[in-house]
Amino acid sequence: MKAAGAVYELEFQLECMRRGHTVSIPICDNAGYDAIVDGRKGLSRVQVRGTICLQSYRYQVGTGIGKSKVNTAGDYDFLAVRIPNHDAWYLVPQEELLHSVTAKFYPHNSKSSGKLEKYRDDFGLP
Repeated sequence: MKAAGAVYELEFQLECMRRGHTVSIPICDNAGYDAIVDGRKGLSRVQVRGTICLQSYRYQVGTGIGKSKVNTAGDYDFLAVRIPNHDAWYLVPQEELLHSVTAKFYPHNSKSSGKLEKYRDDFGLP
């Protein structure tokens, strides 16, 4: 749903600004990322996703860009994932997701050992 995606992108921009980062947005939507964030050491390209759907005990988003469903090197630097019903943000380095079709998150399970849980609420951009 395009409207929901726009909301997630705006929420990401606001969250970055709250944390003291400068955010720039591509003029066209043909880039492989939704935002450029000026972190402490440079610029990072960020693809933003979000979901409210719990599926098989987890939240899941796609990692690919456009028609390509598989995440490939160079598409973006970070995948930002918003799960609003748990007030959770994940900022996952792209190399953690290489060649994957989906990324899975468990914000509702404080004892989860999911490999991406270490990126929850981590906005430690380079």
